[in-house]
Amino acid sequence: MTKIVSKDEQLEKNYYTQTELSERWKVSPGTIINWRKEGRLPFFKLPGASKILYPVDLILECEQKHTTLTKEEQKVQIQLTESKRKKPVVSAKPRKEWRI
Repeated sequence: MTKIVSKDEQLEKNYYTQTELSERWKVSPGTIINWRKEGRLPFFKLPGASKILYPVDLILECEQKHTTLTKEEQKVQIQLTESKRKKPVVSAKPRKEWRI
């Protein structure tokens, strides 16, 4: 027997609701609302609808972007940034010695 899947159920698989997202990240629904208003979270809302949905693929990207690095990954990150830093330019002129 095959199950008929409605369009609403298909949408639910591709999107998180505000409650699902707040449970996933262990924050209050109010925090999700604040982040959405600040532009931190991508969301989807049909014109005239009151339900706000959060696309799963964009939420996963957001999680990867903001995931805390392990200590080993932090060391590698530091080494990469240090190698990219410009070394100070040392002047070829000798320093003047001031005597009083």
